Amino acid sequence: MVAFPLLVDRDCGAVAAIQASLRASLANPGPVALWGLIVAAGLAIGSLPLLAGLAVVLPVLGNATRHLYRALVEPGEARIARR
Repeated sequence: MVAFPLLVDRDCGAVAAIQASLRASLANPGPVALWGLIVAAGLAIGSLPLLAGLAVVLPVLGNATRHLYRALVEPGEARIARR
């Protein structure tokens, strides 16, 4: 959930990013499940109009994911994910 944004934002390896994502997911199972449903529904709705709706849905989901990443990965916690 936060592995790719963490790789882009911080200098860490893939394994550390995946571990941070798993820790965030296990610490917040309800919001993570809700976010998964929102993403699935948004992608399904965006795919209906001959995939043209994805031009709107993907940037919105990307921006929302960035905000979710910022809320879950505090600056002090990012030191844990470093190599």
